Amino acid sequence: MRQIELEGVVLQRNKINDQDCYLRVFTKQMGRVEIYARGGNHPKNPLNIGSSPFCYGLYQVSGNKLQLRSVEVIDSFYDLRNDFSVMLMASFFSKSFLLLFQERQTSVEAFELMINSLSVLKKFPILKEKLLAYFLAQLIKILGIMPDLECVRRSTEGYKLVVEMGQAEEGGEDTEALLMWRDASQMKMSAFLNLALETRSLEKAARLMEGYIFVHMGADLPALHRDMLEYL
Repeated sequence: MRQIELEGVVLQRNKINDQDCYLRVFTKQMGRVEIYARGGNHPKNPLNIGSSPFCYGLYQVSGNKLQLRSVEVIDSFYDLRNDFSVMLMASFFSKSFLLLFQERQTSVEAFELMINSLSVLKKFPILKEKLLAYFLAQLIKILGIMPDLECVRRSTEGYKLVVEMGQAEEGGEDTEALLMWRDASQMKMSAFLNLALETRSLEKAARLMEGYIFVHMGADLPALHRDMLEYL
C-alpha cells in the first residue's frame, strides 16, 4: 500500500484503548487530518514518540483513512510541559485550530504560525502574552476576516471596534488595543515580540480579537480562554 509523508503537528490525541489512539494532526500538505495510530498509546511502541500533543514531525501514513506507519520527530516540544501556564497556552493554540479549521482545510500560513508559535513559547515562555496577541491577529488575517483598522490613531476622541461591521470608528476606549492588533497583523513575529507593550492593553487586544472571531466564525475562543484561566 502506497505511503505518503505528512509534515504535521499533533493538536489532540484521542485514546481508543490502552494500545491505540486517533491523532488530530495539522499538516502542511493536507490541513487538519485524523490519523489512526495502532499502538500509539503504548509507551514501548515506536509510534508513541510522535503521538503526544504538540509533537511536530514527519508522519508516514497509508490508506484512505490514514493509518500511521512511522514517524520521525522534529521537535516533541516536551519542554512546554515544564510550566503549567505555558502548557495551557499551547493547548489554547491547538484547540483554536480544532475549532477554526475544517477537516482537510489546508493553510501553509496557519501551519507555519503554529510551529513558530510553539517554538517561541518553548524558547521564550515569558513572552506568552505578546505571543497570544500576535497569534490571534495572524489567525484573523489568515482566515480572511481582518477588520479595517487603518483609520485608528491616537486622539482625544479615541476609537472603538464595531465588531459586526468589521471596522473601527471614533468614540471609544479601544485605541491602544486596536493599534496593537494592527501592528500584530502587519509586523514580523520577532519585531512585534520585541516591542515594549503595556500588559493591560495586550490583554484587552486579545479579548477583542477572541470576541471578534466568535462573532465572525462562531468559534467560542472567549470561553476557551476562560477555561484556560480557571486552571491557573
